[in-house]
Amino acid sequence: MNRNSVDGSSSDSSDSAESMAYTDLAEEGAGQEFMEYRGKPFKDLTFDDLRDVEFGTIAEVDEFYSYYSLATGFSMRKRRCDKNRAGTLVLCRQLVCSKQGQRRGGGSK
Repeated sequence: MNRNSVDGSSSDSSDSAESMAYTDLAEEGAGQEFMEYRGKPFKDLTFDDLRDVEFGTIAEVDEFYSYYSLATGFSMRKRRCDKNRAGTLVLCRQLVCSKQGQRRGGGSK
């Protein structure tokens, strides 16, 4: 998928363990000012730029927020993923700053 657009068609097949994984693109994309969304650098996006944006898949949302978080100086964590009873449809996905709160079930290290 092209970094200059968030227009993929892949589906999300992650389970709940994967949904709490960290996304750290800092080494891969450090200093890449060319990353844009609709012709505007991610770091310069405002609420008005994103007001009516709709994504076709959860994978598109994950990719957008990963690039946005990298461009604005933080990494993203997938905090929560609620699915239907059959486990086939994602009802809610919560993406947060990697430093927000504590990871659930992380255990001691």
